[in-house]
Amino acid sequence: MSYHRPLKRKRGVREYKKETHGPHPGGAPESTCETYPREDEYAEVPGGKPTDPLDLEMDGINGFMHVRCPRGKTKCPCGRLALHIDSLVIAIDGACPGNGSLNATRSGGGIFFGTSFGANSPTTDYKQNFAFRIPDHSYYPHTSQRAELHAAAGALLKARHYVNEGGQFPCEGCVRPCTVKHIVLKTDSAYLVKGITSHINKWRHNGWRTADRREVKNRDLWEWLDRLINAYDDMDVVVDFWLVRREHNVQADALAAIDSAMSLTLTIEGGFKNGFF
Repeated sequence: MSYHRPLKRKRGVREYKKETHGPHPGGAPESTCETYPREDEYAEVPGGKPTDPLDLEMDGINGFMHVRCPRGKTKCPCGRLALHIDSLVIAIDGACPGNGSLNATRSGGGIFFGTSFGANSPTTDYKQNFAFRIPDHSYYPHTSQRAELHAAAGALLKARHYVNEGGQFPCEGCVRPCTVKHIVLKTDSAYLVKGITSHINKWRHNGWRTADRREVKNRDLWEWLDRLINAYDDMDVVVDFWLVRREHNVQADALAAIDSAMSLTLTIEGGFKNGFF
């Protein structure tokens, strides 16, 4: 069961009065840390929510991936459904070769924003898709679960650029850039999605203890992720999580697998190192 994180302010509820087509702002949903797609947004849409992942994320003009508008059910000649220009769908993955064995000596993550970044894109000088490695730690071993959590935190750090400055979609004639209000992290990790949408509220309430009073595994990373999401909540930005099958997350999976060749690292204490931040 999903939980609603207590909000510090009341957000405007989305209203879809008619079917819409074309890119447009969707605003922030009312609550954060939900599973995507949200059942309530498709409650009044004929046919209900789509089952094909290709109908839930839309390729934008700049190559970034965006949330499909629930009311945009008719495709135009361009082949696109309506999308929310103030959203980002970011595919993430973590990898740990030899996970669970003594051979698990390295791990890393991949973060995929999209493809086909055109020469006229306002963000061509910004490194959108990237891989990173997780440094050795004296206390925590390399595991797939820790790699998945690092990937989620890394994506939220990377998305801050678009939350603050926009650039994920060209806004012609806008007084100010259209900034991101809704982030969807796309992952094949049930551990991550179930933990953040179903369990973390209870863990936090119980002092980061499980029902049997044991300390939550990977507590340091869950607390880090919780802080990042709360920081976005203070900015009226919603973060949702989308669980997909591995074959629908191949780009992020491929990025996570090349961590050993990367000098870029990610830690709780220092964030990204190697000139990215």
